[in-house]
Amino acid sequence: MALKTTKDATAWSDVHLYMGNSDETTGEMPTTMDDLGTLDDQDLAITITDGTIYQLKDINQKLIDELEFEPEIEVSGYLQNPDMATLAKFWDIEEDTTVSEDVWVKSTLTIAKKAVMFSNPAAIGSRAFAAPICTATLKPGYSREKGWVNPVSFKILNTGAKGWFKLPLVV
Repeated sequence: MALKTTKDATAWSDVHLYMGNSDETTGEMPTTMDDLGTLDDQDLAITITDGTIYQLKDINQKLIDELEFEPEIEVSGYLQNPDMATLAKFWDIEEDTTVSEDVWVKSTLTIAKKAVMFSNPAAIGSRAFAAPICTATLKPGYSREKGWVNPVSFKILNTGAKGWFKLPLVV
């Protein structure tokens, strides 16, 4: 199959975060994902940290061979004003039985692997960013201008089943 040479539309405003449970055995994206809300598109970033490089040198320090490991890929941004159901996908939350509508955050860590996708659903023909297996972190955060803005990050894991990530077309 030949890759097409035309460029797809780009639409990185009104970016929505979709998340579902990961299938680590197949590496496939889940068929249903929850729309967790809008990300602040000004702060959405894909960071790549180069993998470790090992060099084999002879006694005179002449390079004989080199091996570079895969990089680490992390997608991060700010989730704007998430509701309690969204927070519960990242955190261990318990309702306070003594005060109505209050919640206790028992932990901000999760070990469950997640599948994520970032896209603008209204931008038909643009490309989304989808990762089938990653770790997910959401931290508490507040901005005077925007209210609750929680830093969210996903470290993409390469299980070898399908690959790191894919760029599906928004249809």
